[in-house]
Amino acid sequence: MFHKEDDTLDLLGQYTKSKDPIKTKPLENNKERIVYRDAGKFTINKKTTKNFSFMGISLTAIFIIILFIAMKTVSYNSNPLIGKWADINRNTPIKYMIEFTEDKIIKLGMSYKVNYEVYKDKVEVKMKAGFVESPIGEIYYIKDKNTIIEQTILGQRILKRIE
Repeated sequence: MFHKEDDTLDLLGQYTKSKDPIKTKPLENNKERIVYRDAGKFTINKKTTKNFSFMGISLTAIFIIILFIAMKTVSYNSNPLIGKWADINRNTPIKYMIEFTEDKIIKLGMSYKVNYEVYKDKVEVKMKAGFVESPIGEIYYIKDKNTIIEQTILGQRILKRIE
């Protein structure tokens, strides 16, 4: 049996051996070109886009955390009351001393947890019990770097920094 060569049997060979560029129909007008160009802009790899958005969110979160830590550090260091203070003007056998730390006050030998509200010329010290903060606080006026004035019910007391 003789077999006659047929072009249809070698279709695969025809297309794989051909090095001619594929001819496409040119776009008929500018409107079509614009549509296809714009469609190409929106066919970005979605996986890459998700990675960029996740990275942006992550960097933003890290920046906010660093900023929050920096603000906390600055707020503690900007409190002018932190240190030991004493009333050195009175001639009494018992020396009146107060020590302010970052989160507590030691006054008359007793320690209290407190929150500070620092203003331009004064600091309000509010006692707290657990999670509850006192609505009324003690006010300490800043006279200079080493002198404060404690406002009490009985009047004012001038305190000098000792440490």
